[in-house]
Amino acid sequence: MRMLLPDGYGAQEPELAVRGLDEEMRRLDVDSVTFGEITYPPPLAKSDGISVMALVAVANSAVLASLLQVVRAWITRDQGRSVTVKDGKRDLTLTGANAAQHQQLIDAFLAGHSDAAGDSR
Repeated sequence: MRMLLPDGYGAQEPELAVRGLDEEMRRLDVDSVTFGEITYPPPLAKSDGISVMALVAVANSAVLASLLQVVRAWITRDQGRSVTVKDGKRDLTLTGANAAQHQQLIDAFLAGHSDAAGDSR
């Protein structure tokens, strides 16, 4: 999972934002959550913002669905936030859209996840 925070966050704010998401994800039945370093863009450089990588291991589709709801809620608290979730070759990016648009994207992503799970049986 890659989280993108908008430029302009203060020195402590990215850590606080990520820590809050980390606490919310750990309340779920995830197998593990590991955050990488926060990457700041070089001064005066054009960039997408402050980047944070995380590896989240989930055991099943129900946990994945809950995780995506937590991520959706986290994004809507600051319109500049963006998260990309990768599952094998598929990815889901949520950014700046409204809650209904986020939910449509999540539903389509989860439908593809259950299709892929069904193919492997």
